[in-house]
Amino acid sequence: MHNDQNQGMTLLLHMEALRRALTYALIRAGIVNYESVCSKRPYVVVAILVLAALLTPPDVVTQIFLGFPTYILFETGLLAARRYKGMA
Repeated sequence: MHNDQNQGMTLLLHMEALRRALTYALIRAGIVNYESVCSKRPYVVVAILVLAALLTPPDVVTQIFLGFPTYILFETGLLAARRYKGMA
């Protein structure tokens, strides 16, 4: 069971890294508006916390260890998109 949870955490972090790249690509291509993604930030935080709760053991520390880096990846994607928006 512990190995399954580790695989779930690894999978989620990989998915978040891909989502960061996808968010950046969609904003850069003009498919998604930067402001609309920023306005959805509270929903993203809740989704990250729910996924962290589902994929980790039932202790808060592990959930934070998964949720915090995931949120940082989301914010770095937005930062990269904002820098691109400023250059465009």
